[in-house]
Amino acid sequence: MKEKCDYSAKEIAIFEGVVDLLRKGQSLHDLKVADIASAAGMGKGTAYEYFSSKEDIISAAITYHVCHEFEEFTEFINGQEDFLGMIKRCIEYVIDMLQNRFSSLLLMFLNLNYAEMERINSQSPDLLASVEVGIHRMSQAIYEMGRSEGLISQEISVDESRLLLVGMISAFSNEARFMLSRNSDGALNLGLPQLPEDPEARQLLQTEITALKDRTINLILRALQ
Repeated sequence: MKEKCDYSAKEIAIFEGVVDLLRKGQSLHDLKVADIASAAGMGKGTAYEYFSSKEDIISAAITYHVCHEFEEFTEFINGQEDFLGMIKRCIEYVIDMLQNRFSSLLLMFLNLNYAEMERINSQSPDLLASVEVGIHRMSQAIYEMGRSEGLISQEISVDESRLLLVGMISAFSNEARFMLSRNSDGALNLGLPQLPEDPEARQLLQTEITALKDRTINLILRALQ
């Protein structure tokens, strides 16, 4: 594993090539190194200068996206000076992810089976452990901020607070994704979430998601008391 996900521009282009192919509906298992290289704008031989096989590419791509997503999330919510602002930013990050880029990491994991996930975990335990430590530190900071502002009850522990926040934000993510996946006739689109092309339908959906965001924040505040 590279320190701090320090990959070259060509390696990152290869990782983005994998995601680009997945976004187009191709299966991770059916991809070939030549396909990935072409999507990255290079020849197969160039890809083999960096990786020995497709499996090495996939493993490194997931390592990169784990690191990248966590860094993006941390940067997105940093700078908030109060508990409510921090929670709002967490939810806005989810909205931004669903509407504009749909997590590359999630897209890849949806294409993996359990054995492959176990193999990747065994190859990069330090990365996943460092992300877990980062999440716990962030949870502790959010918890202390909420306690100091009187928004988290004295009876609620930091672990309970983290479980509640993760659960509520995950529930919001699932509900928002369903909203974004509805077709104009109300049927679910099993592809990637997308905003409607019709301006009125787009505005209506944005209003519904904003209302869902407000309900989620109110539920979080009530549950922490």
